[in-house]
Amino acid sequence: MGKLLCMEDREDSIKAIGLFVEANNLANGEFQDLSIIVLNAITNNIELKHDVSCAFTTKNYDGEYSDNRLNLVNIVWEDSGIKKYLKLGLFGFYSAYYVEMEYDVAENCLILDTTDTSKVIRIYGM
Repeated sequence: MGKLLCMEDREDSIKAIGLFVEANNLANGEFQDLSIIVLNAITNNIELKHDVSCAFTTKNYDGEYSDNRLNLVNIVWEDSGIKKYLKLGLFGFYSAYYVEMEYDVAENCLILDTTDTSKVIRIYGM
């Protein structure tokens, strides 16, 4: 997971998760099957399109980063048969403290820009 985002980008990412969760009536920590598209950030080609189990949770950090807002995206790739997700440059969780995220209202989509692995993950609401 790359380096810590600046405060403004962290706040934008946390806000994006909150908007997505609110728009889709998702509960904190409750896993839901959602559609995901993984794009290569350089070529914009689709590398993976699948329904996967996702949850949006709070992870408390020590010191100035400690709060109770939703700031973590958990993806259980294995439950969808994607066993070697690490080899694909994917992770089991994405933190709003390290990954830039935005919410696309028109498409009801949470967009994760994982610059350290050149992946863009688009999570679509229900």
